[in-house]
Amino acid sequence: MGISHQEFLYEYWNKRPLLVRGVFTEQELGFVSPEEVLGLSQEDGIESRFMAYDRGLQSTKLAYGPFKDKYFFSELPQKDWTILVQQLDQLLVPAEELKSAFSFLPYWLFDDIMVSVAAPGGGVGPHVDQYDVFLIQGAGKRRWQYSDQVIENVEYIEGLDFKILKNGKLSQEEVTQAGDVLYLPPGFAHDGIAEGDDWCMTYSVGVRSPSLQDVLVSLVAKVDRNDLIRFTPQVSSSSAKIDSGVVSKLNDAAIEILKSYLNQDFYAEQFTPCPDDEKPFDLKGAEETGLEAWMTKGPAEQGSILIRVQPDQQLTYTESSDKPNQIKVFFMDQNLIFKHDPQVVDLISSRKIGLSQLGSNRDLQEFCKVLLGHGVLYVQECDEI
Repeated sequence: MGISHQEFLYEYWNKRPLLVRGVFTEQELGFVSPEEVLGLSQEDGIESRFMAYDRGLQSTKLAYGPFKDKYFFSELPQKDWTILVQQLDQLLVPAEELKSAFSFLPYWLFDDIMVSVAAPGGGVGPHVDQYDVFLIQGAGKRRWQYSDQVIENVEYIEGLDFKILKNGKLSQEEVTQAGDVLYLPPGFAHDGIAEGDDWCMTYSVGVRSPSLQDVLVSLVAKVDRNDLIRFTPQVSSSSAKIDSGVVSKLNDAAIEILKSYLNQDFYAEQFTPCPDDEKPFDLKGAEETGLEAWMTKGPAEQGSILIRVQPDQQLTYTESSDKPNQIKVFFMDQNLIFKHDPQVVDLISSRKIGLSQLGSNRDLQEFCKVLLGHGVLYVQECDEI
């Protein structure tokens, strides 16, 4: 990133914005064109939005895709609009590779990658996000204005189709070009405006730390699935008064019960969401048409083949102090026990491994075979990259 990971985490992460020039090359960002992104916004099953903001009139327009009307784009004005497409990393493998530049952060914190294509002057207006975001400039240029501190008591203009910030001073200004990355922590107001006469394309890599509310909702659901737990406080009198002693005992009991749930496995489940279209388990299919077939290929062919985690899948794992030779791997809505193998851990962390690295490692082979059967992994030949 042009700055050491340690310096970034210590000086900037969750603290203040940072602009780094030339993080990505044109080749790394040229895997999809603005026209192709507009084409994606016309397809079923892909989440997309149209957003137009007239800064002079303070007017907005919002529409949701797919935009199948053949006249939709031809009838748009020449400026001041944006198309946004979500989950680009689940649609295109090279998009997922963008996250590798931020591999010093846990993968399970990453949200999907959104891409925006803007006509000249296009942008979604000044706003505040409640998560960390890396804004990668693709084609064209964008003028960014952003605050130098967290905006307190955020206010938005009423009566608009989407949120436009009413308050907050955007004192900083920079123009990003292809390959530049602007990092913004949560709560910093920002406004990006497409510059020039051509398309402006920006990739947004969000990093969402779990909120206390999310954890509590999941915890309540987990407790609710188990046997009913009743508190039986000691009764010292017939008074209707609920005294501090009763409250203290109830609190102590509640905390002990909640602590018994708040372990590594609980948090691993929170950080391993299950996709909407969960794939059926098919170990036989993995044996016959997956790993077994690929491993019959010669060394030269194996060297050009990768085993990767599906873009819409998340893998996490926990270690047990009383079973140091085992790890518990979480995926979809379940978990399995595997032998603690460095190459298995590397595959989980990096989300890919060369087929040739499997060699005679039976533990790694078994891990790949099982997760291929679950549809969590897939085999990719390098000519697909």
